[in-house]
Amino acid sequence: MDEKAKLRQLVDSIIQGQGNRFIKELLRGKDITIGKNKTDFEKHLNGAINEGKLKLVDVEEWLNRVEGWGDQHVYLFRIPTKLIAGLSEKTIYAKAVEGRMKSLWNKSTAMVFDEEDRLASVSFAEDALRLVWQKAAVSWPRVRDKDYKVEDGLDQLEFRAHRKLNDRAITRFEARKTLRLAALFIAQPFETREHDEMLQRAWRAIEAFMDVKELQKGRIDLSRVSMNIDQQVGTGSALVTPKVKVQHSELFVGGASVVFKSHSKEGSYRDEGPLNNLRQALSTEELELFNGGEGAFWFERGAEEGDLKRRLRVQLHRNDNRVRLWGQMDVREVWTILNMLAGYEHSVA
Repeated sequence: MDEKAKLRQLVDSIIQGQGNRFIKELLRGKDITIGKNKTDFEKHLNGAINEGKLKLVDVEEWLNRVEGWGDQHVYLFRIPTKLIAGLSEKTIYAKAVEGRMKSLWNKSTAMVFDEEDRLASVSFAEDALRLVWQKAAVSWPRVRDKDYKVEDGLDQLEFRAHRKLNDRAITRFEARKTLRLAALFIAQPFETREHDEMLQRAWRAIEAFMDVKELQKGRIDLSRVSMNIDQQVGTGSALVTPKVKVQHSELFVGGASVVFKSHSKEGSYRDEGPLNNLRQALSTEELELFNGGEGAFWFERGAEEGDLKRRLRVQLHRNDNRVRLWGQMDVREVWTILNMLAGYEHSVA
């Protein structure tokens, strides 16, 4: 299959599987006419392929930014100092060779649609170790406007159209040396066998590159993060950048708990004056007697360089120390949020 044929196959999965916002980014970045809907996107993408304006390397680079980011579960860690020295291209490559993964080194994953969750790529670039697993997820959504009927002698036949969609579930592990943070991203639904199996499979592969037990000692305490974000929002701390809205927050002490919650998915419980005053009555010293619980937050867009450019929802789970990212995101948005969460772990207003 030549490059243009591969690109057309890839474009079909992109059109069906990616959000309009992200497809527009690809078109705009290559100075390709955007259009109004996915039919226009497909037409203009294929036209750009035929004219040579869009190449496979362009789509691969774009997919690395937008595919498999957001709408997933994240396990977040602070990389212990003793593991930092092992994060170098030379060391990671040697471990890939030792672990019989040389064929996966810097391997492009754009055209990988394995039927099993296999490790598809290992790389070290921009001071970060990256492991990517991909599994094909073929579906056949209805395409009603392609239905048709025909007469066959005395019989009338009706053909109902379905379009083949080559989607995929992506699992990632990244250890970012500069940020001193690592994260394991799991797409499979939580509390399912698939999620648990993927989690174990990922840890076995990561073990080839770093001491997993040592890394897990650096697990970010999300119950503390949740409590600190809420406290800083209430005191108007300058540390909260961009502005965060607390949809709900939970505090534990002994065998009891209290939940502060907005019944509006878009709002914050602190928008209600009496409830906000009740929460504000807790001093920082008194707060030390509590543990944080579940939390749901809206991270607002900001005007400064490096701020988020749109509103994004994040949920923190206490029992399994897990971050839930809601909605499709890109790599910059995800790591902006994770870096902010890590910063709240030891910061109390």
